Amino acid sequence: MRVRMNAVVCRNNWPAIQELLVVSRENHIPISLGFAMYRNEAEFDPNVHFSATDIDRIHSITRQVLKAKRNGVKIIDPDAYFQGYPRFLARERFWLCNYATRRGWINIDPYGFIRDCTKKFGRLNYRFPDLTRDELAAVRAILAAGVEKCNRDCYSN
Repeated sequence: MRVRMNAVVCRNNWPAIQELLVVSRENHIPISLGFAMYRNEAEFDPNVHFSATDIDRIHSITRQVLKAKRNGVKIIDPDAYFQGYPRFLARERFWLCNYATRRGWINIDPYGFIRDCTKKFGRLNYRFPDLTRDELAAVRAILAAGVEKCNRDCYSN
């Protein structure tokens, strides 16, 4: 059976993530890493989420992640994701979520509706089982417009 791990890097869990990196390397299990995100300021938890005051810590984590990749850990995510995180925290407009542009990737909810995002879990008025080839362009356009709206507030990988 093919498996992979997914882990979210938070302010309070880097030691546990480091242990997962060792497990990943020793067992040849690919791992995807992402930084914890919050949807709005009210959800920000300083014990979990990074802020612009954490730049030194983020650079340290990034160095360790990239070193782990060089040492054989199969980290799925591109180096640019980790290297760009300080720019995201500085509110620069440079990151483009790839959800809307992926080929062959459409997230479906348990009822068959296409989700508008892999993080927000909203849904479009399209059911995947009923989707026609002609509707696919419209679906992609809706997803791309959504990325334009949320891109400054989400650093999804």
